[in-house]
Amino acid sequence: MKKFALATLFLTGIFHIVEAPEYFEEATYVGILFVLNFIGALYACWLIQKGKPSGWHLGMVISILSIAAFVISRSVGLPFFMGHIGEWMEEFAIMSVLTELLFLIPYVGFLRGKAK
Repeated sequence: MKKFALATLFLTGIFHIVEAPEYFEEATYVGILFVLNFIGALYACWLIQKGKPSGWHLGMVISILSIAAFVISRSVGLPFFMGHIGEWMEEFAIMSVLTELLFLIPYVGFLRGKAK
């Protein structure tokens, strides 16, 4: 499960860094958040690989906040970032949310002491 967690978290970061340039053009702060997501995901992967529990928790925070930001940006919009309201079916967004959700499976295993 640890390898699965690392893969999903790494992909979450990759999806965000690939999309960051587009979002810098739309709202600079959203682009910055995408870059921070990438950095945080890589850091969480490194911590998990080193056996640090904080990596698991950071991965969970990144996943949950990313999912929440997606839902908010597609439903009511974010400040100065309303152009994506109603755009629920963007391919990269769906893949990213899927990887963020999938990370939560091994995270629960980690909480139960079974992620190795």
